[in-house]
Amino acid sequence: MATVLAFFYSILVFLNTLTFLRAADVNNGGKQLRIAVPARSIFKQFVKVNRDHDQNITYISGFSVDVFEAAVKCLQYPLMYNMVPFYGSHNDMIKEVSDKTFDAAVGDILITANRNHESVQFSQPYIESGLVMVVALKSDRWNQSWMFMEPFSKEMWFLMAAMTVFTGFVVWSLEHEINEDFRGPPNRQVGTSLWFSFSTVIFAHRERIRSQFSRIVLVPWLFLILIVTSTYTANLTSILTNPQVEPSETDINSLKSSNAAIGCDGNSFTIWYLEKVLNIKAGNIKIIASSDDFAKELSSGHTKAAFMLTPHARVFLSEYCGGFTLAGPTYKLSGFGFVFPRGSSLALDISETIIYLTQNGELQQLENEKLSSCKCSKSASNSSSVTQSLGPRPFAGLFIISGSVSVVGLIIGAIRLLRSHWDRFAFIQKMLMGRGMWSWLATLFALNKTKNEIELSTDCCIPETINNSAWHREGVTG
Repeated sequence: MATVLAFFYSILVFLNTLTFLRAADVNNGGKQLRIAVPARSIFKQFVKVNRDHDQNITYISGFSVDVFEAAVKCLQYPLMYNMVPFYGSHNDMIKEVSDKTFDAAVGDILITANRNHESVQFSQPYIESGLVMVVALKSDRWNQSWMFMEPFSKEMWFLMAAMTVFTGFVVWSLEHEINEDFRGPPNRQVGTSLWFSFSTVIFAHRERIRSQFSRIVLVPWLFLILIVTSTYTANLTSILTNPQVEPSETDINSLKSSNAAIGCDGNSFTIWYLEKVLNIKAGNIKIIASSDDFAKELSSGHTKAAFMLTPHARVFLSEYCGGFTLAGPTYKLSGFGFVFPRGSSLALDISETIIYLTQNGELQQLENEKLSSCKCSKSASNSSSVTQSLGPRPFAGLFIISGSVSVVGLIIGAIRLLRSHWDRFAFIQKMLMGRGMWSWLATLFALNKTKNEIELSTDCCIPETINNSAWHREGVTG
């Protein structure tokens, strides 16, 4: 038993010795590592340097710094380091690491295969990246002459028009026998029924309703109109206050053919990619120094589009709500990583801890906290959403109820019409039984309501005038 314990103790001592030697190698004999961080980063969410001149203290923070510190905490040995602001470009900073002026570089540094970086090595990427085009949003809705039609779909407008005319016809069929407002010459009756139909849509009808059945027909119809008009007003207001927007530019080829100004942050790799891969003329590339300048240039139209790395674009779109969007494809690139001298043991250890942070979700949590905190209100962030035209489906129940009541009213009106003119229909039935189609048509068109007479005029018989009062007393002889 004592032999086994001695064996495990020797292994433990050996491992501790290896860890001590590893820590001594990484910490350069107990000295603090000098780690460079970019002091002039355009997007401060990644690296932010604040200098307190009163206390002579420099505060360094940001997503990239937090990732590095979380990775250091996962190392199996303590790491002594000091972050030093670097006021040059990323290329200059990488060169300083290559010359071993600095022991590492931390920031939003894109991993590239540049031959000038052969004497350095990058860590495992801690965030994915690519190159995207950011453009301003534009709205053409104010120039549309038929914008007032957009709250409803074509099917909804057609159904509303059909139901309006149908309801007016039903009311006319119930009213024209007992209501002077719905009587008169045929053209007047048609005009009155149409006017009544469409005036109910805006509750402006002035004709008095006398029939109880007409009131029953109008109750569900007016309720339907109230709901539909309220919905129309709300949807139109939404369209006017949140206009439909679209990217001002969508095709990089049109930008190249028009020699439009294209912005970027001045990163040497981004400029190289625009010139060599996307074939954009160097004279059309405009270097922009800050995120505020990006917003001003794109909004004013002086710069038609701006190319950014996807993490930067994500932060930019979160900061400037609703005014900009991505357009075109995403050009895949390597992610952001940390820089170390080639052969550095710390580079391998940091890469392993980054993989560990990715697997346990801590890296994603840091990304959400630092890069997904949008300053926009919910309404502002949805300002570019498209307001869809409403169809009949949300109002299907109301249409069914109103239509069903109107059909019942139409049946009642037809029954009343048959009862009031039953004698005339009986006479026509007798005529049809005794004569052919031409005789029936002659009888129908010779009907004179004002004189209460029927004139029969056919080619095969002599015209004969029969008084209606005689029909009831003597009958009709052929």
